[in-house]
Amino acid sequence: MASTCDQMQLQRRSTSFNDELLQQDAQFQKYMGTYVMHSCTSSSTTRDAEAPLIYISTSAESGLSIMRRGLPPAAGADFRVPALHCSFTSSLHPHYEVVKEQCDEWILDVAQPPCAAARQLLQDCAIPLLICRNIPNASSNNRLVHATKMIAWLFITDDEVDHPDALGADEVHTMHHACQVLSILRGSPAAHAPAAHEYHVPFDISSKEKKREAALLALAELWAEMRREMSPRLCARFVSTMEEHFDAVKVQATYRKANKRLPSVQAYKEIRRHASFILPCFVLVEYAVGIDLDEATYANARIQEFRIAAMDHIWLSNDLISCKMEIGVGDYFNMPSIVYAGRGGLTLQGAVDIVADMVHDMDARCVSLLQTIFEEVILSKEATTIRTYLSSLCNCMSGSLAWHLETPRYATT
Repeated sequence: MASTCDQMQLQRRSTSFNDELLQQDAQFQKYMGTYVMHSCTSSSTTRDAEAPLIYISTSAESGLSIMRRGLPPAAGADFRVPALHCSFTSSLHPHYEVVKEQCDEWILDVAQPPCAAARQLLQDCAIPLLICRNIPNASSNNRLVHATKMIAWLFITDDEVDHPDALGADEVHTMHHACQVLSILRGSPAAHAPAAHEYHVPFDISSKEKKREAALLALAELWAEMRREMSPRLCARFVSTMEEHFDAVKVQATYRKANKRLPSVQAYKEIRRHASFILPCFVLVEYAVGIDLDEATYANARIQEFRIAAMDHIWLSNDLISCKMEIGVGDYFNMPSIVYAGRGGLTLQGAVDIVADMVHDMDARCVSLLQTIFEEVILSKEATTIRTYLSSLCNCMSGSLAWHLETPRYATT
């Protein structure tokens, strides 16, 4: 069960992460140093004290819009998302329909959609389809069901902690949620979530709180099942990536709460890589395909580089595909908005095109790294495991993009 010490530890970790991000330079390069961003009010390459923070302002005429220094606010969100590409073929797990049948009711029970429209929206997300596209090579239906349920649970609760008008705008509630989840993940297989009053959070025991506690109980039961099949090393890896995820979610909540500030491009990358929960998903991929990288292999510099490039391809694609919907409701916590806000004279279409180039760069980088790593490990005793791992991350890249484009969760035109 989580304690005040757990809260203090999470607070310290998140504060340290936040301080590190705010110390980064506000300039950024369009991937690997080819595109330098300058302040629109100065020709100097040295940032001023405010440079990491770009503010959103409210205009009576145009509503919420990004305000760039020395330039008028954006006139609107009229832009086209370029065609996105992944060099790896997308496929679907042959037992998708079986997995979907085993997961659909569980997902609805956790989400408890309040009306028919909300239920339809959840079904439109097609989470079992996403996981069966991301892990078409899962070695066990049971583990694929576990992975689908866990990622669905993260999806559902992420909508609470990440939504700008809901939990994500409140650091205290975000911390409360993080402590509850980490309490379960760090505890014994039968661990239960602590009650809200243990965190001194002023919640009423409302239907919303009861729903949250039911969701946490579902997580505890699911995690108990998974731990029986997951190695201690893989279990620790999953918990560690979830800790990093919540560190980033808290920093994200801080930005959203404080006058809708936006971080610099580089700081946003660091936040997004962890807040997106892609790294925990990659650990679930290991679990589902039946591999368990040793620590030396997992920490190998080239494999880390590949993992980051694959992760960036996934979340940058998501930012592009979802940004029109987000900008339409005044949510600017996405890469196109941040690129646009950081440079004078750039249209929103220009910013979108730059981010699309980033996606293509990540795709090319993964293709190049894949060939290099395969050549380097050909004689290694871990060669088969490494090939399976990297190929599985390639499946995540192609599967995620295919899912984004074939489901109605986001408008893509």
